[in-house]
Amino acid sequence: MRMDPHSSIAQDPTTLDQAAEASAAAAEALTASAPPSTNWLDVENASFALIAVFAALAGYFLTRRHFRVARTLEYIRAFNAPDMIPVRARVIAWAQKHGTDHGALVSEVEADPELRSMALAYVNLLTEFSVAYERGLVSRSVANEQWYPLLPEQWDLIRPWALSRRSKGYEMGAFIERVSMDVARANAEKEAKRKAGQPLTRIEP
Repeated sequence: MRMDPHSSIAQDPTTLDQAAEASAAAAEALTASAPPSTNWLDVENASFALIAVFAALAGYFLTRRHFRVARTLEYIRAFNAPDMIPVRARVIAWAQKHGTDHGALVSEVEADPELRSMALAYVNLLTEFSVAYERGLVSRSVANEQWYPLLPEQWDLIRPWALSRRSKGYEMGAFIERVSMDVARANAEKEAKRKAGQPLTRIEP
């Protein structure tokens, strides 16, 4: 199609410039209104990043649980270690010998430095485990299985001496007492569910 040489557009250069600017503005507006193109490379990178985050979280929780279980078993091994067996035997024999005569029990351990040293080492081991239990550094589900009825029974044996020490201003056995009660309660609940035929729920590891 040929342009009319007498038309106003052909005769006025300013009009041509305005028309060109109008066309450019229309094209720019059309481009702006078009949906943005999808950058599939960015989407793929984001997907890999999410997968990496989930993998890292899963690895963290698995490692944390493994650490708790391993630490729980370390305390069991320490309790049954060759150097702890004679200590444990001596302390248990001392505590059982006096029965309900708590005065005689306390008098003997306070008068015998060697027995007192063994009893303190034994209490320290049970306290260390109990602190780790309360702070969530061991697996409670494993501990409730491995330390019951052991821990409550040991606490019953050393309780008179611990209470005597508390009366003199020394803090002894508080962690052992609380954890012993917790372990006993967890196992009592599990036994009640078992007798009632209810499903057993695992305690947070």
